[in-house]
Amino acid sequence: ANKGSDSYSAILTIKELADADAGAYRCAIVNPHGKGNANFNLKLTGFSSPTFVEKPQISSRDDGQVMVMEFRAKSILEPTFVWQKLVGGGAEEIIANSDRIKAVKKLEAGNVYYSALEIKEPTKDKDAGQFICTVKNESGKLTATFTVKFEVPEGAPSFTRK
Repeated sequence: ANKGSDSYSAILTIKELADADAGAYRCAIVNPHGKGNANFNLKLTGFSSPTFVEKPQISSRDDGQVMVMEFRAKSILEPTFVWQKLVGGGAEEIIANSDRIKAVKKLEAGNVYYSALEIKEPTKDKDAGQFICTVKNESGKLTATFTVKFEVPEGAPSFTRK
């Protein structure tokens, strides 16, 4: 017989690979002439970290009454979203979902999450500055940064006191 001259290949396919798929794998090979094993170790780190699908942007709605800081991120593992505002050199966590400020997190199709921070009636005194949203899952993190400026457009009317 023609022992050992035939060559075969075995393929393991893992769809939507995630960090949880890491570990030891064994392929058992059996035929009428005997059996054998092929062992391998799959290492994955940071593979399932969140990634941007839509870059961070600032918009407004309701005729400028609501400022919206928003982005979309893809994450195979369920992430957490923490919104902060930089104050005096350090980050300060935002107390979301007040009458004025609302944090939004929605799971959309295909492991895509929509996240937004909505601020009603924004003012320069309270809301100018840098905002950060940190998206974290078990595998890693992603940071969305927003810079809010209040600028008077050129040619806008100004008032003087007399």
